[in-house]
Amino acid sequence: MASSSLSSKTFVAPPLFKAFVYAFHLGLLKSFAYIGSTIAARKTKFPPTITKKLHPSLGEARIFFPPDYTSTGKSRSDPLPTLFSIHGGGFCMGQPVNDDHINARLAANCGVLVIALPYPLAPGNSYPAPLYALVSQMRRALQKTGTTEDLPIDTSRIGVIGFSAGGNLALTIQQLDEAVPEIKATIAICPPVSFGLTVPELLERRTPAARAKGDDFLAPWVPRMEWGYVPAGTPLEDPKLSPKFATLNSLSEWIFVVGAEYDVLCAEAGEMVAKWIGEEEEYGENGREEMSGRNGKIRWVLAKGQKHSYDHDIPPVVANETPEQLKERKRVDEEIWNKIETWLVNGPFRK
Repeated sequence: MASSSLSSKTFVAPPLFKAFVYAFHLGLLKSFAYIGSTIAARKTKFPPTITKKLHPSLGEARIFFPPDYTSTGKSRSDPLPTLFSIHGGGFCMGQPVNDDHINARLAANCGVLVIALPYPLAPGNSYPAPLYALVSQMRRALQKTGTTEDLPIDTSRIGVIGFSAGGNLALTIQQLDEAVPEIKATIAICPPVSFGLTVPELLERRTPAARAKGDDFLAPWVPRMEWGYVPAGTPLEDPKLSPKFATLNSLSEWIFVVGAEYDVLCAEAGEMVAKWIGEEEEYGENGREEMSGRNGKIRWVLAKGQKHSYDHDIPPVVANETPEQLKERKRVDEEIWNKIETWLVNGPFRK
């Protein structure tokens, strides 16, 4: 995801006037997003079991227990496999509440503890600030004080799930030099994995079917969000920024990546997985609907015919979908979550 050519190797900031325009646009978008998230928090149909402050300068984490956790005779001290959830929003907006419907579902269907973490947002907090804030909260969640405030985390079964920008962060926090809690599983939904291509290049790299659909709604915002998150001079191939350049042995043993066919970010993510499992040559112009490697530990699934954020109900004016398209999106979404849940329960979180 970049407005800078990969050949430059480092991010080049836009001219001053363009940067001012980007800042103005992001300010408006952040304001609308904040209002939307605030309303969503008040009207959520899937409230967290508890909330807990894990960072002194950030909001509370939203924590989801399996619905039957205490009714089955377990106490709050019985450890649970745990997913740390990281919201999306182009690194510049969003709140954990945006993923309540998914986090509650995973807690219920997979019998896991889900801890949805906030993080400091760009442009006020650019790379790598969000990474360190997330790791700090993960450590805090794992601390044992011998009180009822302790969270019942099974430290042998820790995973991280991220949506959009959160998918990038889920992969990149594992690249930090400082001690990170051992992560066994990673789930990345529609992640930006490289900051080395211009928007026209990203559009051109989509599948023929995606190009025939026209521009992606995300495309105009790519350079704005990139400017907000990436400081000038940052190496574009730094794996802590662009997980496409990470080595597989620096990541969790189990990884599940989902791409949306009409998303400008899809090709880069698919190529990343193909490289990991040694199928780069087979990936091709049309991409792959599914890929699997390392005995099913590495998975790729394509959300066929879907746009970025297909797993969230984005505003209708942006979604621009017919009732039939909405029904199909929900069907695809359900199908993919069923695959993820089966993989998670029978794989990395299997007892």
